[in-house]
Amino acid sequence: LAAALVALALAALVGGRIGAGLRALTHAAEGIQQGDLAVRAHVESDDEVGLLGAAFDSMAGSIESMTADLRRAAEDEAELRSRLEAIVGGMGEALVAVDAFGRVTAFNPAAEQLAGVPASRATGSPVTAVLAVLSDGGEDLTGLLAEAPAAGPWSRVAAVRRLDGETVPVAISAAALHDVAGDVAGAVFVLRDIRREREVDRMKTEFLSNISHELRTPLTPIKGYAHMLRSRTVPAPKVKQFLDGIVESSERLERVIDLLVNFAAIEAGRLQIEAAPVKVRDLVDDVVGRWSERVDEGHRITRRVARGLPELHADRQLLERSLDELVDNAIKYSPDGGPVSVRAAVAGNGRRAAIAISVSDRGVGIATDRLDQVFADFAQADGSATRRFGGLGLGLAFVNRIVKAHDGRLVCESEPGKGSTFTIVLPVTRSRRPRLPAPPGRAGADGNGATESPTRPLRARGRA
Repeated sequence: LAAALVALALAALVGGRIGAGLRALTHAAEGIQQGDLAVRAHVESDDEVGLLGAAFDSMAGSIESMTADLRRAAEDEAELRSRLEAIVGGMGEALVAVDAFGRVTAFNPAAEQLAGVPASRATGSPVTAVLAVLSDGGEDLTGLLAEAPAAGPWSRVAAVRRLDGETVPVAISAAALHDVAGDVAGAVFVLRDIRREREVDRMKTEFLSNISHELRTPLTPIKGYAHMLRSRTVPAPKVKQFLDGIVESSERLERVIDLLVNFAAIEAGRLQIEAAPVKVRDLVDDVVGRWSERVDEGHRITRRVARGLPELHADRQLLERSLDELVDNAIKYSPDGGPVSVRAAVAGNGRRAAIAISVSDRGVGIATDRLDQVFADFAQADGSATRRFGGLGLGLAFVNRIVKAHDGRLVCESEPGKGSTFTIVLPVTRSRRPRLPAPPGRAGADGNGATESPTRPLRARGRA
């Protein structure tokens, strides 16, 4: 009986130890199942249950470590994806990615703008249904976007035809996308809108053509008159006429060169403004007086200066050059003749005193839809103006920069067929030091208490 009792006691003791270990293991397993990866069984014994508990705790530690690594990898991947999405979304170029079947998998905002198709509609659709690509000769190249580049990356210039029918010139770069096994899984295409570049090329070509014309035009009479004076005996009256022609053409050539040099100096920030007190009446009289020796009989220049105008604090030489440009434009764009009026008066804007100096003509005028462009570099009243009237298209851009540098505004008011008025509005007192360059602006002006006096007719010379 005693032996049986001892056996029962030992069995109960061993069963309790095994049961406690198994309960600890069960509790730990349930904790892991619920997501608590830090839970451990902590079974400490020298028997098989202890070995099982140790193995379980080691496994739980490995799971916790691997899960932490996976979580960090997922966070890193999410951060990288977010950064890539931000980069792709912020690209100025259109990015289109397709899978191995030619379906769109990525379509950034620039691609939406280029194609005129929202990404929600493009994603998942065949790329050929979203973009139509044409060569310069009109050949359909859309099929190139539906397959991965087999011979490696390529690039070419083409045009994208939007769904609304507009054609946009683009530079396309293409490359294949590979999966982890190295197999081709699709392709990515970057399309860069090159409309601006082509416009710059057109402007450059047109500018070079214009400057060649503007430089050759005054050189022709200079060379012709000089050759006649050198090669033959010319009567004295003719000599004077030829010399006058040489001087006039030389002055025209000098004005073209001066405009180019000054404009380049403005763009490079090297043109300095030497501000000093300027009497408005003297300024206007000098400009009108100079032009009184140059215009032809079909034009009549008048001036009207209000009495008692305060002095301006400005660079007189640059203001004179600006008024020369405006008067020259007024004469040039009045091919049928007519009066050109130069006026100066007080312009009140309710805050501080200002002087308005305007130049008006009754020439061809400017179309309403081009008024906002006349102050741009290389701009003229219309596309054919360069050939019809000559010039470089820099004069008004030059004037606008000079006026802005004086804290002023350049205003254009025009009506096709009735003429134009350009007004320089300058403050009497300055709020800052002169600086170059500055963007264009608009303003208005009035004047009164003035007397008008015509000057004698004169002949116009060409304008840059």
